[in-house]
Amino acid sequence: MGETGGLLLGTERRLQVGGRRVTVVGLGRSGLAACRLLASAGATVTASDRSQADALAVDLASLRALGVRLEAGAHRPDTILEA
Repeated sequence: MGETGGLLLGTERRLQVGGRRVTVVGLGRSGLAACRLLASAGATVTASDRSQADALAVDLASLRALGVRLEAGAHRPDTILEA
């Protein structure tokens, strides 16, 4: 992470997501990685997946420990619009 709380993307670019609300749709490999990356960069992350929580092949406790809010069973329009 960079000195200003952003995530370093190269020698001069930083991803500035600290304090922003972000919704990640889908908790496959890339969605899980996105949740971890964004949460570690300071974003307020909501993860949405259409599968029920007990059917997800994801360690939900590890996401919750990062502060990720989880929504399973459907993609609710309000979740997407509020990001």
